[in-house]
Amino acid sequence: MHQFRLLFALIAFGLFTSNCSLNSQIIYGQRNGQFAIFNMDDCSYCTLFPLPACSSPDVLVLPDGRVVWTCDFTGIVYDAQGNGVGGFGIGSIHSVELHNGLLYVGADDGLYSVNLTNYAVTYIGGWAPGMHSLHGLYSLNGNLYSLNLSNSGPRSIWEVNITNPASSVFVQNMPPGAFQARGVSSANGLVYYSTAVVTGIYAIWSYNQATNTITQLCTYGASGAFWGVSAWPVATAPISCPCATAAGAIP
Repeated sequence: MHQFRLLFALIAFGLFTSNCSLNSQIIYGQRNGQFAIFNMDDCSYCTLFPLPACSSPDVLVLPDGRVVWTCDFTGIVYDAQGNGVGGFGIGSIHSVELHNGLLYVGADDGLYSVNLTNYAVTYIGGWAPGMHSLHGLYSLNGNLYSLNLSNSGPRSIWEVNITNPASSVFVQNMPPGAFQARGVSSANGLVYYSTAVVTGIYAIWSYNQATNTITQLCTYGASGAFWGVSAWPVATAPISCPCATAAGAIP
């Protein structure tokens, strides 16, 4: 009888986990007006709730499941179900990133921080001379970086000085063939970014900054760009797609 119980338990476990990988990266973002999730293990994709229309949004998922959405002059914070729980305003926002427990915002006129308890905004300072004009922030190996999101000039990377952004320093350019990013983030020592339109490749890529090499991971249909990449290891990702199982969808 014990053997039958064990066999039944194993079969049930297989039914409820067969399409839910435990070893991949989860990439959050916005596509076609929806909060969207890509699983890099099998390139599966789902959408969970609507987000405001915007030509170039950024999306960041926090460890507690809050979703920070930014566009132009506006930042809106949602819970994991898509309910608004807070917000902030900054002039011409490019991107947001969580670094050492603090929320940083890259904007036209410099670097900001946002208090994640009351959403109060603090201006830190302007950018360094010679830096690119569109900033994709990402946190990697204890440092905050800015990737050039513009389609002009090289895909330059700068290490951001979080106390005096005017002292930020150039690190390197991404290799030839690195297309314009629509969003950037990092997880497990790699950088992840999305591309669209340029040469017709709608894809999500990984970038090894130490070796300066890129790898195409998943492609997706040309019906809309995937904006605002926010990468998480699947084991710690705070929001997931419903798992497709033989018993139906489960959250």
